[in-house]
Amino acid sequence: MKYETDIPQVKLFANWATENIEKFLISEGHCYSEALWVGGITDCMAEMKNGEVWIIDFKSSPVAYDSQFVQVAGYDLEQAENGIFDADGKNMLAPQEIKKYAIVPFGAKEFKVEIKEATNEFREGFKSAACLYKLLNKN
Repeated sequence: MKYETDIPQVKLFANWATENIEKFLISEGHCYSEALWVGGITDCMAEMKNGEVWIIDFKSSPVAYDSQFVQVAGYDLEQAENGIFDADGKNMLAPQEIKKYAIVPFGAKEFKVEIKEATNEFREGFKSAACLYKLLNKN
């Protein structure tokens, strides 16, 4: 089944999702890490047709930047520590083993889902960035 809409990028994503995603697990999932003292809201997590679980983030940018994958790695660390919650604090999803990160740059001229498999490296990058931020913002 193809998705119908007047917005071309949304239609292209919906069609990509139909071909690649088995089911969406969450949308706008709240997550946090006490260990890193950070929190965020991930756009979506999905179980792919091959059984892998991915975090997918939507951006208005024309390309997917490495810094956006670092941000997604933060969500991964947070959900791995505590799971995913709704806006009222109700647990929606237990921690998942995330296999890949995907960025959908809706500002791109041509539709492409950018995918990274180096989740361990990006998680380490996020931890380093959080540490550096705290160091530079100490009183």
